[in-house]
Amino acid sequence: MNTLIASVLGLFCLFFSVSTMQAQYLNEYAHLIDLEKLIIDFEPAVQQDEKNEILDKFTGLIEWGFLNHPDITVAKADAQNVRDYYLLIDKLKKHPQVRHAGEYFHNDHHGIAILRTVLVMLRNDSDYHLLTELSEKYKIK
Repeated sequence: MNTLIASVLGLFCLFFSVSTMQAQYLNEYAHLIDLEKLIIDFEPAVQQDEKNEILDKFTGLIEWGFLNHPDITVAKADAQNVRDYYLLIDKLKKHPQVRHAGEYFHNDHHGIAILRTVLVMLRNDSDYHLLTELSEKYKIK
């Protein structure tokens, strides 16, 4: 019985701490979220016409731009507030052809998005060996 009570209390504390962290995150970064854009990482096999069909299923969501990565799209959204923005992201994440959907942040000079993938641009082609060494060292694909 004591174990059950301790487990329930532990789960309650965990839930409360996660909720608190999410609230702190939103309080800290909500003003940096660009409610007009979000980033979508599609499954590798998804073709451009399929991407457009997927985006058409979500009201007010259109392709805004793309990166030099074939699976990643920056989409233009028409979220009216942060809550609607996150609801849209959650719906996208549930789509079977979407690997990841996430926030697009902005400041005065740049836009930035958080991905599951790290995109790297080398200054020189001759630096490729450095990239392969680091990927082997940290077991990154």
